[in-house]
Amino acid sequence: MTVILLILKLIGLLLLSVLALGLLILLLVLFVPVRYRGYGSYHKELRLTLRVNWLLHLVTFGVDMLPGQKSMYVRIFGIKKNLTKADNTEEFEDTIEELADQGTEDVSEDVKQEAEAFADTSVEEAQEHSSETGAASSEKAQTSSDTDTVSDSEKPFGFIRKCKEFWERIKNSCRQWKQKLIRLKDTVSRIQRLASDERNQKAIHLIGNQVFRLLKCMMPRRLKLNLTYSTGSPDTTGELMGVLALFPIGYTQRWNIMPDFTADEFYADADFDVKGRIFFFQILKCSLTVLLDKNCRRLYNKLRSGS
Repeated sequence: MTVILLILKLIGLLLLSVLALGLLILLLVLFVPVRYRGYGSYHKELRLTLRVNWLLHLVTFGVDMLPGQKSMYVRIFGIKKNLTKADNTEEFEDTIEELADQGTEDVSEDVKQEAEAFADTSVEEAQEHSSETGAASSEKAQTSSDTDTVSDSEKPFGFIRKCKEFWERIKNSCRQWKQKLIRLKDTVSRIQRLASDERNQKAIHLIGNQVFRLLKCMMPRRLKLNLTYSTGSPDTTGELMGVLALFPIGYTQRWNIMPDFTADEFYADADFDVKGRIFFFQILKCSLTVLLDKNCRRLYNKLRSGS
């Protein structure tokens, strides 16, 4: 009897541990925010660094944009996966750097072999390109010679045939545009029919409110901006400054905007830093609000059936 109670106790503890682990994972997913941050500058060229991370940087998505370079990667539990591909030149340079870091006596020979292999591949690519261009030029010469052999008696018939083909293309394009206009008219009438229904109007209003609420939750909590600009004309520069002064976000985030009234051409120099977050429970709440509404389900069924 004692052994049976001990086994049941162990099974209960195991089930309780699994339940507690599942609850912990659920709470982490719902209440640990997804944070994003983007910062960079614009001085004739854009420099941007974007990071989106979740769960204490265990899941990270990154984008780096520099003049002439772009890198994108995903890191999950420390395992990095690059989403951009490097060309052969960059791979060759990386190989040279790896060999240089070895510090052995055979480094120069290895570098020489790598350079010869890289040169051979470049020569092969050039030969393939030259052979392709030669074949294309020979085909072009052959077609030109064939056209030159056409007799003078066949030229009027060829002109008539080209005119006929041109007229057929015009008729086909007119038919296609007519079909597109008919489909557009049917789509507009269908949208008007759906929008005239009161229940569909309630569904669209609810969806719009939930999307606006979700965007409000995703709004940056910090938005720093240092901007110096000129439109090339003092009057338009002052007018643009007046328009920017109408937005209260600039006062709450303490933007530093300096108009330049002395420049003779348009330019803009900016440094920015954007930071924000969003919770999964906010996305889940908005989604359930839309999915559980009967008017939204009715509108979805109508759109799916095409009525």
